[in-house]
Amino acid sequence: MSSKLPSLHVKALCSRRAGKDESGRNFERDSHEAVQISELGMVGSEDWALRNQDTLGEENVRARALLLQLEAHNDAVLAMDEGRLRHPLPLSIAAGAWGENVLLKGTDSEGRPLDAAAICIGDILEATRGSLRLEVTCPRRPCCKVDQQFGQTWRGAGVRAHTARNGMAGFFCRVLKPGRLAAGDELQVVQRRRPEWSLRRVSDVVYGRTSGRTSVADEASYSIRCLATIENSEEMDLRLALLREL
Repeated sequence: MSSKLPSLHVKALCSRRAGKDESGRNFERDSHEAVQISELGMVGSEDWALRNQDTLGEENVRARALLLQLEAHNDAVLAMDEGRLRHPLPLSIAAGAWGENVLLKGTDSEGRPLDAAAICIGDILEATRGSLRLEVTCPRRPCCKVDQQFGQTWRGAGVRAHTARNGMAGFFCRVLKPGRLAAGDELQVVQRRRPEWSLRRVSDVVYGRTSGRTSVADEASYSIRCLATIENSEEMDLRLALLREL
């Protein structure tokens, strides 16, 4: 990970609303040049957490107020080995395909695309124009709709499991200070409190494979019961210690 804190370019802004789109998904995407971001997310967007506020509670909704995705993750998915998938991947992935509100692009000091290894839990992001201030809370846990859209291959061999293990399905942010965001703006990481906990590492600890066997992400549901498959006691102790620290 580069010692220089990254800056991310806003490529696209997308909101969601009820109603089936042309591909049959139960939401439609709208693209925007500029939007207002409140403490509950993108104003006017019918996102999953907000629609399930009664179940999640307001604090959990606020922790998932905004979903961001990195363009490098789209490129990595398109580069997956299609030999293990039941259906070919699309030629391209449109902005909003992951349900993200914001699609970002950036490179490190050596010109490499920024991915889940470059963003950490607790990172503070500020828009270089306006007042918007965000805090990274967690990697996004993808659901089966990812496999329905990409490859139609379920369990461990599918895109959902692959992106869950590697932190490539996007990440959530809490809105610390509301503001306006526009395509073409920059989001600068201004503070990094947990450099040891990148999105990729978090995803590996929670959803990664153990002892070359199975992982939480390999199953249809996400249960910590995969810890029971660890046969090595030292590995079990290490995994539990990491989970407690996290």
